[in-house]
Amino acid sequence: MVIDPKPVVTLLTDFGIQDSYVGQMKGIILGINPAVTLVDITHSIAAHDIRQGAFTIFTAWQAFPPGTIHLCVVDPGVGSDRRGLIIEKDRHFFVGPDNGLFSFLLEFSDGKRSSASLYSIGRQGTAARASSTTFHGRDIFAPTAARLSLGAAVSSFGPEVVDWVQLRIPLPKQLGESIKGEVIHVDGFGNLITNITGDTLRGFRNCGIRVGQSLHISGISETYSDVSARSPLAYWGSAGFLELALREGNLARAFDLAVGCEIILVREGGDGCG
Repeated sequence: MVIDPKPVVTLLTDFGIQDSYVGQMKGIILGINPAVTLVDITHSIAAHDIRQGAFTIFTAWQAFPPGTIHLCVVDPGVGSDRRGLIIEKDRHFFVGPDNGLFSFLLEFSDGKRSSASLYSIGRQGTAARASSTTFHGRDIFAPTAARLSLGAAVSSFGPEVVDWVQLRIPLPKQLGESIKGEVIHVDGFGNLITNITGDTLRGFRNCGIRVGQSLHISGISETYSDVSARSPLAYWGSAGFLELALREGNLARAFDLAVGCEIILVREGGDGCG
């Protein structure tokens, strides 16, 4: 592959920033390739929350230039027999554990099922030191990302794989005059990201949105300013999914909603959904 003279390596973890873990990973990378540009996507994934990490890298990776290497470590199974993976997709590279962390990335691309090449990481991915059983981010995944940034072929780290751990990603279902969806992510503002896309609502122009017993939203807004402060609304989010929010408030907290909550869109009169 053609390597940028100053390649970009992104980092996404659940490590937080109070400890030295992220710094140690960066030190390993810079020790192998001092020319890389390191970009933190986030280190605030909730501890052990693979699904949150999976959704976050799915929404972030396309903002970076081709050739970027994305180092992702949310790894509650570190030290077990779970595999390490390198994924090559659309001239981007992803390094991390095979535990479902790349589920959204591998399942969808712009609303369509995505294709990618996957390789396991063997001993070639480890640093010169003996590999710790509790810190593969430093000892396996960071040096793998660094060597990729120097031009190493993905196939040089281990054999190609055709199966991987996949989280359950719920798909919306149309049931007569209604569509049943689900909350797949809650962001830091308390906004609810659903699994409903524009394709799901094609030909379903007018609808109301119900969540639980107490939340009802009529139609889809263009912007937050379409409703008054502290009012709920639905809109198309930047990742292409239908999102629900409370203007200048936290919808998840106000209505006690979380990932997995059922969303019902019901066909009704008037203008709105579409």
